[in-house]
Amino acid sequence: MSFKYAMKGFYEWMFENTTSQQLMKHMNQQKVLHLIYNAGSISRVELAYKTGLTQQTITNIVNRMLQEKVVIEGLPTTSGRS
Repeated sequence: MSFKYAMKGFYEWMFENTTSQQLMKHMNQQKVLHLIYNAGSISRVELAYKTGLTQQTITNIVNRMLQEKVVIEGLPTTSGRS
């Protein structure tokens, strides 16, 4: 069995055993995590803007990742704007 075939089987299983809401939740979390990883440091407001998700959704995702110790929260930084 090739890796490609195994992944195809995994995704078919995932779609069959996951509700669309759960799948969307997972995809949104992955999108946020990807942005955090690439930016190194990014605000929740920036995450909402870049993902198109609401600030409440971003807060929920970030709080979940903080609770699971996937991310850590740093001190707020100033943007240099007045």
